[in-house]
Amino acid sequence: MLELHSLYFDFTQRTFYPAQVQASNLASHLLQTLEQAVSNRTVPGAIGGVGDRLVVVMGHDTNQANLSGLLGLSWMLPGAQLCPLFTGGALVFELWRRRGDGRFEVRITT
Repeated sequence: MLELHSLYFDFTQRTFYPAQVQASNLASHLLQTLEQAVSNRTVPGAIGGVGDRLVVVMGHDTNQANLSGLLGLSWMLPGAQLCPLFTGGALVFELWRRRGDGRFEVRITT
């Protein structure tokens, strides 16, 4: 059943156009939140406050599928189909600062 569930989500939620329509607002807020963390200044539309070290946004498997389609993300878990959507699953956006040059990078994990 999980394979059928994932296939359904591939067609209805991960395909670029529906993903773009449904995830663009959330993606914009996530971007603004990351920009706020980098600049250490208030950014309109950001989630949380300046200086927050952790921001948790809860959603649905549809949100996860939409974001993965919009951003071109995929993942593989041992023993599962491509890009499985499990109850309690997550997309984690981490902001890292490089030691050498001080530049920021975003790492996304499941």
